[in-house]
This record gives sequence, C-alpha cells and structure tokens, in this order.
Amino acid sequence: VLSSKVRYGLDPSISAVAVIIIAITLIGAIIYECRNRYNTKGWAHVISDRPVLKIATHPGTVAAILGVLTLAAVVFIQNHDSSACTAQVLEEKRALQQQLMEQQSLNTPEKTVPAPTMPNLGPLGGDEGGTSAPSPFGNNIFSPENLGTSAPAEN
Repeated sequence: VLSSKVRYGLDPSISAVAVIIIAITLIGAIIYECRNRYNTKGWAHVISDRPVLKIATHPGTVAAILGVLTLAAVVFIQNHDSSACTAQVLEEKRALQQQLMEQQSLNTPEKTVPAPTMPNLGPLGGDEGGTSAPSPFGNNIFSPENLGTSAPAEN
C-alpha cells in the first residue's frame, strides 16, 4: 500500500507512521501471547522435554528476534534508493500518455470540409439581405446630439 502511494505521487509520511504503529502493535501482541503461553501449565509440560523449544519460545528470545528483524528492515530502508523507481514510474506514465495520445488521434475523425454557406436572403427571398443594419434599441436616444436638446413641451 505504501509503495502504491509513492508510485502515484501521494505523500506517504502519514501512511509510514501508520505502518510503524501497526508494526509496533503487532510485535507487542506477539510478545504478549508468547509470554502468556510460556507461563501456562500445559505449555510447561510440553517444553519440559525439549530445552530448545523452551529457549525459542521464551518471550525475551522472541523480542530479540523481532528487534533484530525490525533493525534489519530499518537499515535496508535507509540504504534503499528510490530515485530509480521514481524515474521508472515517470517513464511508464510518459509512455502511457504517449500511447493514449496516439490512440486518441486514431479515433478522432479527420477534418471535414465545412458545409457551404447559404446566401444572405432578404425578406422576399432575394439576395438583398444584410445591406443595412437594423436600428439599435431606442433609436439612438443616448447619442451626443440627442443629449443636448430638451424634450418637446407637451400642451
């Protein structure tokens, strides 16, 4: 899960903390179960005949083994260089994007010739439309020459 977050460019710091917390919890649970099993009377009869099993199942031995494994994982992670993985992921994304662009260019239809335009017909059907522009709304009541004159007086 953590590697997929790194692969997709998400910030893995919160997930890394969650993984560490879960690992510590699991280690504690394993040691706790070993201690409980080690202290039961039924287990004492089983390990009395086998001294190696007594040493291997001792909670201290289990804790030491898990500690060494955890330390080895930390050392491996610190020496791991992720730049090669990042470069590979970027190259894969670039190749996928190029492939999708090529696929899209194949799927798009070729340019078509635009339809011929209709002649500008007038109200009677002749080719006389568009010769004069319609008068704007309000018949230019705000034009400068109309603003200077006063309205006619009504009687």
